[in-house]
Amino acid sequence: MTSSTYYAPSDNSEILRLLSFHRTKLNDAILSPAKLRQNCPLDHDRTTVTPPTSSLTHPFPPSLGDLSAHLPLEIINEILLFLDICSLLTFRRVNTTALATINALPEYRAVITHAPDVIRAYLATNLSSHANIHELFQALTSKLCSYCNSFGAFIFLLECRRVCWHCHTQDPELLPICRGLAAVSFGVSPEALTRLPALRPVSGTYTLRGIHCSLARDPTPLVSRAAARRLAVKVHGSEDAVGAFVGAQRGSQLSSYRIQKAVYNNIHTSPYSYPPSERAPGEPAYYADKDNKDDDVRRYQGVAPLPVLNPRTGMLEYGVCCIGCDVAYSKAPTVAHYIPFGRVGWLRRKHEMFGEAGGFLEHFFACEQARSIWEAWKEKGVVVPAPEGYGGGHGGGIEVYGEVLGLLQAQLTGAIAGGIVGGE
Repeated sequence: MTSSTYYAPSDNSEILRLLSFHRTKLNDAILSPAKLRQNCPLDHDRTTVTPPTSSLTHPFPPSLGDLSAHLPLEIINEILLFLDICSLLTFRRVNTTALATINALPEYRAVITHAPDVIRAYLATNLSSHANIHELFQALTSKLCSYCNSFGAFIFLLECRRVCWHCHTQDPELLPICRGLAAVSFGVSPEALTRLPALRPVSGTYTLRGIHCSLARDPTPLVSRAAARRLAVKVHGSEDAVGAFVGAQRGSQLSSYRIQKAVYNNIHTSPYSYPPSERAPGEPAYYADKDNKDDDVRRYQGVAPLPVLNPRTGMLEYGVCCIGCDVAYSKAPTVAHYIPFGRVGWLRRKHEMFGEAGGFLEHFFACEQARSIWEAWKEKGVVVPAPEGYGGGHGGGIEVYGEVLGLLQAQLTGAIAGGIVGGE
C-alpha cells in the first residue's frame, strides 16, 4: 500500500506527534543552558526601576544626555542595534531612560525573550564584545544552516551564524583552534591573531560521550579557523597563496609529531589529550592538529542551541528528529555497516533535524521508515516509542511495540539480499 492510502491533510498534527521527537541529549552535549542560567543571571525581566522617594534628590527626569539632544530616536535605535552586546548591556544600566529605550527595541525583545541563553553564552565565553543584537536577530529569524542549507538548530558563537548538528561536528572550518596553532598553520603573527574574537572555554561536560572538561583555572582561548584563514588571506595576498602555504606546512612542519607536541604543550592542558586507544602508532598524546570530529570537545564549547523565530507569526521551531530514521539507524545496529554512505552519513541521518512547520512533513514523504510506521499505525494501531533518553516524543509518552521493529528489520535485510542496499 502507498502512503497516500493512509494520508490526509488533516493528519499533519498526528504525524508530527507520533513520528517526531526532540533529541534533548544534543543540547546537553554543547554549552549547557542549565549551567548558563545558574552561573550567568540576566536582569532582562527588570523593566522598571523604583522611582525616587523625593524629587529633591532627582529634580530632573533621567535622559540620554547629548545623545537624545542631537539625534532622533530612530537613529539612536539603529546605533543601539549595532552596539556590541557587552556595551549594550552596560548602556542599559545607565538610567531608566536607557533601560526603557533598549527594552523597546523589537530586535532586543525578540532575542532576550526567545534566546536569552545565547546572550548568556556570549557573556560566559567572553565573546560579548564581538557580536551585536542585529546579528543575533538575523540568526534567530533564519532557519537554514549557513553552511549546508539544512535546518539549523544551533548557533556557532565565534561566527554568529546558524549551524546544523552535522556541520558543527564535521566541517573542518568549524573546529575552533588556539592562536598558537593558527599562527603555525596559516603563517600569521600571534600579534595579528589577538585581533580575532577569542572564545574562553567554559568548564562542563561536552560531546555525546559526556567528556568532562575542567578549564576554570587557565582556559586556553580558541579562535575560529575560518576567521584565521580570512586573516591569512589578507597577510599572504590571496587564497591560492594561503593554500600553498598550508600545504607546505602540512607536508613538513605539521607532519612532525615532535613539533606538534611542542606547540600543543605550550597552549593546551590535559582535557584535550587523547587516550592510547584513539591514537595511531607513534602518535603523541598531545596532537595539536588532530580533529576528532564529533568527539572533539572544542567543537562543542562554542555552540549553543538557538530556536527559529518566525517574526510574522511569533512561532518558534526548536527542531525535531524522525523516529523512523532513529529506528533504522539506531534500533538496527547490526546492519548499520551496510549503509552505503558510511559512518559520517549515518550520523548525519541519525541526528538530522527538521522544522516543525512543514519541514518534517516534507521529510515524512521521503522517509520510507517513517511511512512504514505511519501505515502500520493506521492499519493495526502499532506505535513505535520515542528513543529512550531523548526526552520523549513530540506529543508525549507512547507505548512500545516490537512488531514494526521486526518489520523494518526484515525490510532492510530483504533490501540487502536483493542488492538494493550494498553490503561489504
